[in-house]
Amino acid sequence: MPPNFYAELAKTPDSIRILRDSKQLEEFKKQLADEKTSIMIRKSLLWLFGMLGSTDYGVELMEEHEIIEDIVQIAENTTYLSVKGTALFAISMICRCERGKEVLKTYKWYRADPQGIT
Repeated sequence: MPPNFYAELAKTPDSIRILRDSKQLEEFKKQLADEKTSIMIRKSLLWLFGMLGSTDYGVELMEEHEIIEDIVQIAENTTYLSVKGTALFAISMICRCERGKEVLKTYKWYRADPQGIT
């Protein structure tokens, strides 16, 4: 998978501070929740959040804005299958890091790997 700008930003505390100060995530969260937002944009935002949440720093930032809860709600409740699939993919990226796995467990989402359920 090619590098993603937000995934790269999520790798350092300094970059996370820049993202936090920019207030971009607040705007992205609003767009994701707005039913008037096109399906293509909503799927793009889910990809962005999945990439951002693939690191512990990114998960912590997303927790501040309760974005992971939104992604789980979309995965469980949307009637648009392409959006549901993208939300599921975002969840799979979030559980790539330890903090992501911990947060997803609070929503009763678990990760299966060769060693069993984590």
